[in-house]
Amino acid sequence: MAVVICCLSGQRTPHQRASRLNRVTGDSEAPLSNWTVTIAPIGGEDKPTIGMERAMEVEQLEIFVHGAGMRPKVAAAAVAEILSNVLARAGVNTADGGDALVFVGEWDEALTEADDVEDGADQHAPADATKTLGELELDRHRHVHVHRCRHVGIEVNFMSKEKRHRFSPAATVAVATAWARKKFHLDSATAAEYVLQLCKSTEQPRADQHLGELVKAPHCSLCFDLVKEVTPQG
Repeated sequence: MAVVICCLSGQRTPHQRASRLNRVTGDSEAPLSNWTVTIAPIGGEDKPTIGMERAMEVEQLEIFVHGAGMRPKVAAAAVAEILSNVLARAGVNTADGGDALVFVGEWDEALTEADDVEDGADQHAPADATKTLGELELDRHRHVHVHRCRHVGIEVNFMSKEKRHRFSPAATVAVATAWARKKFHLDSATAAEYVLQLCKSTEQPRADQHLGELVKAPHCSLCFDLVKEVTPQG
């Protein structure tokens, strides 16, 4: 039984307070010490009001949409919207060839890879684009990557050695760079001086670029050299 007691005022002895409580509950036998009083919300469980539900529906998020060979787009949407609808409005077709995959969030799993693992692979599972932004926790993740490549295979060369890993398309160049520095055991004092440069070129992709932005299916791999960054003079 839930009892709500409000506004008992004045000074009363324990016996008087017990008698008053007994009159309210109709129990003339049980002393106050035997009662467990629970203050419960009237009407049962707390539930969102209609106003709260409407607020959730109209709450706006800004998410970053990434894809093959494209610059990121910013899409504004309500948390209750279906992700595929938001992507379509942003001009990104999740039905691209029937095999487009949707990845939620940026992925850094490779940074925890054991040193003795060779040719490892990220386990970033594709998301269900028929779910809402709220269900996919995009208020926390903020990034969505649409790609036909399940992984982006990376080969990094350094000092006549090479290391490989299959990254999520939603992994950034910064993550791949940190992974490579760790795999080649660079000294922590100088590791930050080394960056990834595309093989047979002088192009050094931005640290915040997704690896998936640099490839387009059916070509799902990249080759990098780990080189010392040249700081412009003057």
